[in-house]
Amino acid sequence: MSKKILTPVRTLVVDDEDIVLSLVRDALDEEPVAIDTCTTGQEALQKLEERQYELLITDIRMPKVSGIELATKARDKWPGLRVIFMTGFANLGSAKEAIQQGAVDYILKPFDLNELRKSVQKAIQIIVQDRNRVSEDKLSKLSDLGHKLFNAGDYQALGLSSLRFAMMLQQSTSGLIVCRPDADSPFVMLSLNNNYFSKQTIEQIPECQGVQLSDDIEPEFLHPRLVTSLKEHPLFRNANCETCLADAPKWLFDDTAKLVTPVTRADFFYGMIAIRADADTAEFRRSDLELLAIVANQLAGALENLQLLAASK
Repeated sequence: MSKKILTPVRTLVVDDEDIVLSLVRDALDEEPVAIDTCTTGQEALQKLEERQYELLITDIRMPKVSGIELATKARDKWPGLRVIFMTGFANLGSAKEAIQQGAVDYILKPFDLNELRKSVQKAIQIIVQDRNRVSEDKLSKLSDLGHKLFNAGDYQALGLSSLRFAMMLQQSTSGLIVCRPDADSPFVMLSLNNNYFSKQTIEQIPECQGVQLSDDIEPEFLHPRLVTSLKEHPLFRNANCETCLADAPKWLFDDTAKLVTPVTRADFFYGMIAIRADADTAEFRRSDLELLAIVANQLAGALENLQLLAASK
């Protein structure tokens, strides 16, 4: 299987026999998959509530919650989920049900490990195509942002429009933008959390008080980054975050993944955007970082135009 996939396929394997789970994990050891396992359908449903998977490999005959029932409920929540069924009791009825659930494959036990690998490789190819379609759809929506920014009247409206758009792209309910219109103005923090809006002024961000980005600021700060707590970010790593962001939303410092990107133009630092991964969404991918960087770049251009317009009056 090609190893060009940047992000492993999130895979849930469900079987009431531990030995089968162990065999599947060993068989897929060299495939680009990140595997979680469950021994019951109830446990699998709980995991599917907590996070999004891209591939479900499940036994059909299990007590209480069958594989067919599990797949039905899972695809109700995550319609794009791909499914591979395993069974030691094949019959025409179960095969038809599997097909109705959009099964990528239907494997008979005891299965050959190479057969399982081929089925998973087939599923991965479909999932990669799914991912590419999602990325293309997000890119097509970026033109909408340009139109919104063109019609925004001030820098806070620009920032809020960009933040809402970035959150929409990532299907996130929590996001924050820190921005300023020029070097003489304080930074303003605009945050959204489940549609609750808050605003605060930050007189200065450590190491970024001036017009120019100083040479001693870590170069890695100038690129989009995936962090857990904002304290991991180069901009705040050596700063007193409790002081400079005393009133910042608590989610900035919890243990969920966050995308953070600077908003810069040439060597001027306008601010930064941070988007939080919701507990029930997929982890961020490299393509998400790239999309957020495009949003930040469009915002920086709009802020620069606003700055030039103000200077011309």
